[in-house]
Amino acid sequence: MNPFERYATDHKSAYERRRESIANKRRVTLLRKKEDERRQLEHRYRDSIKEFVADFAERAGERGRRLLAFLDGLTIHDREALLDAACGFRTCNAMLRRDALHLMNRAMIGAREDAALPPFDDPLWDRKSVFDLIKLELVGDEP
Repeated sequence: MNPFERYATDHKSAYERRRESIANKRRVTLLRKKEDERRQLEHRYRDSIKEFVADFAERAGERGRRLLAFLDGLTIHDREALLDAACGFRTCNAMLRRDALHLMNRAMIGAREDAALPPFDDPLWDRKSVFDLIKLELVGDEP
């Protein structure tokens, strides 16, 4: 191969370099935009969770505040205490029971992740998970 052909194959034209530069700038801009959107969604999600918890505490009263305090310190060894806490919401309206179930589920997932376990404890065969027992207690057989 002569030096002119080698130069032609090894080097890019100014047009190709410019196209690559523009593509890289677009890619960087797009990545920054996606990161900003992710950050905004994360803040919005955190704010909505805070509003949800505050609304639950207001609607549930003292019982709800006790549940939230208990869920803040939940560990994977608090199975029976969590079932007892769920029984306390048996007489509440359906919306409040579903909200309590949601908060308990989030707390259980967090406790499992803190203990370096997978976030979900899928029951095998006839064994019921804590979530299944709590759901049966609060919601019953509703879909």
